[in-house]
Amino acid sequence: MTSPTTSWHKGTAVVQLHRIYNLQRAETWRFRGDAGNMYQIEHDELFRSIRSGQPINNGDYTVKEHADGIMGRMASYTAREITWQRALKFDRRPGAAALRVGPLAVAAVPRRGSRRFVRRTGWNPRSRAC
Repeated sequence: MTSPTTSWHKGTAVVQLHRIYNLQRAETWRFRGDAGNMYQIEHDELFRSIRSGQPINNGDYTVKEHADGIMGRMASYTAREITWQRALKFDRRPGAAALRVGPLAVAAVPRRGSRRFVRRTGWNPRSRAC
């Protein structure tokens, strides 16, 4: 399987092949219709929504997707599980203190477990729960 996949307790979905496999790797579902070109379909839907006066708003989806990526980075840097609740309470800015044009100091590349998830509210970094 070379396509992006999503795995869960019942099996694996192979996204671009439009198939689902069970844990024994037997195909349990397959899309048999005309999948079309996903980029053309996206453009068609966008233009249709603009012409109808009902624009598509992917803001909520996009914000959650980016937050998920940031949580993954937090989990990777701390080598700990990060919950939505813990991430939303995180009170430090993950990036430069000030954004400006010009030279910028480059920080060392973090390694797994090289940082601790520490909040200023008294959370104990030695605790195994995040």
